[in-house]
Amino acid sequence: MSENPNNPQPQFNQDPQFSQDPQFSQQAPYGQPVPTPEQQAQMKRAKILSILAIVFGAVGLVLLSPLFSALGLAFGLAALRVPELQTRGLALTGSIIGGAALVLSIIVVGLGAIRNLG
Repeated sequence: MSENPNNPQPQFNQDPQFSQDPQFSQQAPYGQPVPTPEQQAQMKRAKILSILAIVFGAVGLVLLSPLFSALGLAFGLAALRVPELQTRGLALTGSIIGGAALVLSIIVVGLGAIRNLG
């Protein structure tokens, strides 16, 4: 076969009618709707909130700070409220860490206040 620049031959295991077009490279799997740009922005926002929830919850747990713990819990709950969130694991983890850190820090602060009074 001769190489014709106007009609390139398909490469190994490629059908010429199904060539890769750059605008269709990011397709959703079959049967799933393609998210709109607004939904993509919401998913990105929820992911950022989830990561902030884990970070603030962990800092609150290490420092036993009610402020950081409450922020971690708030960010985690805010991320869970976004309906476009596909993986709820990060948001749920941040909420749990933030809530546990908040309860623990309140107990420690309360015990410290009782100890100082007595």
